[in-house]
Amino acid sequence: MRYRVEQLAAVCDVSVDTVRYYQSLGLLPPPEREGRVAWYGAEHAERIREIRELQRKGLTLAAIGRVVRGELGPADADLAAAVAAARGDTGSGELLSLEAFAQRSGVPASLIQAV
Repeated sequence: MRYRVEQLAAVCDVSVDTVRYYQSLGLLPPPEREGRVAWYGAEHAERIREIRELQRKGLTLAAIGRVVRGELGPADADLAAAVAAARGDTGSGELLSLEAFAQRSGVPASLIQAV
């Protein structure tokens, strides 16, 4: 299946701007090009669905980027989502040291490192 950006956005129930934003962040691979026409495939639709699901779990776009690049496994993503949900995280994007993260999350630093 091939989609133009408007079709992809409609299929995934997001805006065209959202598709382009995800692409600008490196969350979505670039489309195939035929001249001036950009074609997106089923893999793009699946990636957008994955991003939206991870957002619903409470992950920030920065954390989602790490997941889709393979820097975090599914278990790590679930742990991050659980901690975010427990904290009522609003996704401010603030970077924390290991000690600060452990203190705020209530999870021992040694456990965080082990995961």
